[in-house]
Amino acid sequence: MAGTRPDRTERREFFVDVVGLLVAEEGLASVTMERIAVLADISKPVLYSHFRDRGALLTALLERCWRELDSVVKARLRLARTVDECLEAVVTGYFDELDRQGPVLQLMITGGRHEPAVEIARRRRHQVAEREWSAFYQQRLGLPAAVADPAAAILRTALQGAAAYWIDYPGSARDDVISTCLLIMRAGLDRLSRQQAKETRARQAAPARPRPAQARS
Repeated sequence: MAGTRPDRTERREFFVDVVGLLVAEEGLASVTMERIAVLADISKPVLYSHFRDRGALLTALLERCWRELDSVVKARLRLARTVDECLEAVVTGYFDELDRQGPVLQLMITGGRHEPAVEIARRRRHQVAEREWSAFYQQRLGLPAAVADPAAAILRTALQGAAAYWIDYPGSARDDVISTCLLIMRAGLDRLSRQQAKETRARQAAPARPRPAQARS
């Protein structure tokens, strides 16, 4: 309906749009409440009524980046059948979104180390992702939680490191970085899976210990 004022959610999304454009053009350090208010053509009190500070603005942008990334990866995972296909869906989906979202997602992933609010959101995100990956490894590979938990954290870091390398070295071949990352992840999980199967067979083959005789009363 013409002339209808945008609701609160729409206004917040518009402000996040403005933040994203500024980050893409000038980087994270350029984001201030004053600058966003000017670019959005609003007063600072209006902006503060939606976001308490620049950390909240940056966190909202980061969470939008993740939502879009998750949507792409989950769509690919629905088509994956094997563990290898699932790994490929995650890694290629991650890199494709880095490509599509460009500087915004790249900066939000690799930058902002001195942004406390962003770091809190990032750590929370990592913990959720690691729990999901660990559950997958336990279900599909039979790994115990004591092994799957650190494996999830290590391999998530490997993926993020591969992405950071590709961003920091623009001359690197994207497909080479992806294939190297997948090779490391597959080899590590295969080794863990074989080691777990070996330990399981050893336990099953071990003779049962005789139960101690009960003392007569």
